[in-house]
Amino acid sequence: MTFIVKTVYIIGTLLIGGYCYHWLGTFKRLSEFSCCEFNEDMEDDKQIDERQALAARNFSYGIFLLGSIICWAMIGTTMGKIASGITHHDIFKWVVYLLMYIGFVRIPLSTTSGAIFHLYEVRHMPEKNIFRLVALSFYVLAIFCYDMLPGLFTWHLYFLN
Repeated sequence: MTFIVKTVYIIGTLLIGGYCYHWLGTFKRLSEFSCCEFNEDMEDDKQIDERQALAARNFSYGIFLLGSIICWAMIGTTMGKIASGITHHDIFKWVVYLLMYIGFVRIPLSTTSGAIFHLYEVRHMPEKNIFRLVALSFYVLAIFCYDMLPGLFTWHLYFLN
């Protein structure tokens, strides 16, 4: 039964977290819009000036960063909690930790970041390094210090406890 629950958690977390991160890519694209691109479909009396375009870009970028950090923190926490409960063998657990990180955190992050980069035609995306660090940090914290994580990142792990 625990195998089924862990499998559902892995698949569900990757699908929901990946979809949310992919959806947040629209905010990343909006953060790169110029004033002319914002005013492209607007009527003359409703066009925005450069100051409003800058505020919209900054707001979109903030939403993208905050939402993506939360997505990858939750994915890292889930995968770390699952990896910590797979085995208690001294040597084999380190292999499991490494394989779980590569297979269920690092590869999904790289593929979804690449999809956002190409689908939304983003010019540059240096933030993915921040997301890698966040995902790795929460992955390691979930393995070794799960009880110290805030409830925001552990509420969905009820059936794994």
